[in-house]
Amino acid sequence: MIRILLDLFRWTFHHVRAAVCLLAGEHAYTHYLEQRRRDDPTGPTLSPGAFHARRVEQKWARYVGCGAVFTPAEEAAPDRHLDRR
Repeated sequence: MIRILLDLFRWTFHHVRAAVCLLAGEHAYTHYLEQRRRDDPTGPTLSPGAFHARRVEQKWARYVGCGAVFTPAEEAAPDRHLDRR
């Protein structure tokens, strides 16, 4: 009985963790590599760091405020409009 409960717990934990990873986008690099191997197996691939940096750039490029597109570099800069008194 205990063995069945442990197996059920392991199975549940594995599938819940896989779902969370999928929703969080942690499998994106693996998916990218699989897609690159199918499309162009001899071509160069991005490193994991470069891939995630590109994803962040693409994510932030979608946000538009007051007609301007903000990038992570601009977001990291201090807000000058807050210093006015």
